[in-house]
Amino acid sequence: MSSTYKGHVDRTIQAHFGICVAAMTIVWELVAETAIRIGIRLIHLLWTLYFLKVYPTKDIGANFFGVAREIYRKWVWKVIGLLYQHLDVVRINGLLL
Repeated sequence: MSSTYKGHVDRTIQAHFGICVAAMTIVWELVAETAIRIGIRLIHLLWTLYFLKVYPTKDIGANFFGVAREIYRKWVWKVIGLLYQHLDVVRINGLLL
């Protein structure tokens, strides 16, 4: 894959989900064990990141991903709960918030 194409993909992902691929990978690795045990898949993390960045209505978010709105809502809020449990520390430029 060319670096130009990879850069385009990275920018597109960050534009849609608010974080880069590397950060998304770190988040998934931090929560994956619990997530998989309770039925959360990587796609649910993507739905949630999109929700947190765009804050769409459940109809808009579900339509964007081609799923039923109640399914979208269910998994987004499950993932938000999971992130809340696992990501209690936020660091920005070395500062603990």
